[in-house]
Amino acid sequence: MSITSYRPRSLSRKPEKKLRDARLVVIAAEDTYAAKQYFDSDLFQSNRIKIEVLETPNTGAKTSRTHSSPEAVEKRLRDYVEKYDLHDDDILCIMVDRDRWKDKMLSEISQKTFRRKRKNILLAVSKPCFELWLFLHVSEWDSSIHSVSSQKMERMLRSELGAYNKTNLDIEKFRGRVLVACERARKMDEKPADRWPQKIGTHVYRLIDEIRDFCPFDED
Repeated sequence: MSITSYRPRSLSRKPEKKLRDARLVVIAAEDTYAAKQYFDSDLFQSNRIKIEVLETPNTGAKTSRTHSSPEAVEKRLRDYVEKYDLHDDDILCIMVDRDRWKDKMLSEISQKTFRRKRKNILLAVSKPCFELWLFLHVSEWDSSIHSVSSQKMERMLRSELGAYNKTNLDIEKFRGRVLVACERARKMDEKPADRWPQKIGTHVYRLIDEIRDFCPFDED
């Protein structure tokens, strides 16, 4: 079921919903490569959900940072919602890294996100980056480490996996470990009421919590 299976928003006041039996999960991601490959993979293969990842376009330009800002990510999700008729139980998720963005920008995006009158909308921030979520599939986090850059996080992940290429993700490295990563991330979340991690952590587990009943993960 492709993106074209969803009907563009009608100009009529009461558009007719297209019947479907799968829940749609729309992820607007800051990450250009890894997040899309991960969520597009057969780790999430199910006839009960359809995941669409609106990743950051790879412009190859020095100004591409503007395309990956939380504001730009939020706009991609907003544009999608305005274009397509979604069901009330469809899930919307903004997925960004914490390493480069200040609290003020995240706060502004958070306010925009949660002003929407939808019950299934998430802000999934990773500190420092999405690679932490991947790392938790293969290892517990060392609680003695209180600060880590994105570059070091990638090196740590590469060390655990033996190799890591974000442009060509080896999905087999993570198979059967999604719920393990979920529980490890939950354990790291000392303040679950916060909208993003204040310390090292990832809220991607909150998205997994939303879809785990619809996606039978093949866990060890």
